[in-house]
Amino acid sequence: MYLKPTHPSRILGAKFAKQVMAQVMNPLHSVAYTPERHNSLISADEAAEQFAKAGGRAVVDGPLKELFHRHNVAEQFAIRLLHRHFDVRDGEQVVHHGNVAFPWNVPQLPASVQGAVVPSSFVATAAGEVFPYEFAFAPGGATATATTDELLRVHENFVREFAAVLGQTGLLDVLSLAVLAHFTGGSGMEITEGRANVTVPLEVSDALEGEGAIETVWTFDPQRPDAPGKCKQRCKGSPHRPVHTRGVVDADT
Repeated sequence: MYLKPTHPSRILGAKFAKQVMAQVMNPLHSVAYTPERHNSLISADEAAEQFAKAGGRAVVDGPLKELFHRHNVAEQFAIRLLHRHFDVRDGEQVVHHGNVAFPWNVPQLPASVQGAVVPSSFVATAAGEVFPYEFAFAPGGATATATTDELLRVHENFVREFAAVLGQTGLLDVLSLAVLAHFTGGSGMEITEGRANVTVPLEVSDALEGEGAIETVWTFDPQRPDAPGKCKQRCKGSPHRPVHTRGVVDADT
């Protein structure tokens, strides 16, 4: 589907768009994952509070939606609330496989397994750094984003503009990019117990503890450029049992 490019000034306002376009020229470079970078991320509650204060939903449904459609990446990427579920230790990476995500000590795994652990969520910083903070186990074939370098090579202009919009809207530390292929399956609720996340059917959500559902992942319909962002995943929890709800809802909600 071809979409006629729209200059950012039509979405952001002339002055704001000029600032964004200036930042688009800033160089980006990949930075290796470290547990320390992962552990520096804030909680979902803190991220949601910052998102609300910055008017994040309007940014998702405005300049970011336009950006995704203009670069035709709505089927490849999602916007994700930048947060961590728990701390990781030296050598560990949070890896998603099926309906489970927990820290894997990747350096201790066989080489064949290590090669199938690929980045699934990326952070962009004000310094132009791009690095992964969560991963997926994807055996049997690499994706176009198997490494951060490959992400920047294939989608450099999109990632640069994405980072520029976040910088101008105060959301650099609040939003991130996720590889949509790794958010598979239907609706579900992700429960965090200790240092593991398990996704269970959404139908049991009312029986689980947790209040204050938080939207954490948004996608866009490539066939509906005027539709607002679609909630792909939610989080909710209590001080004793953090719970994350994942589910596709109507695009107009």
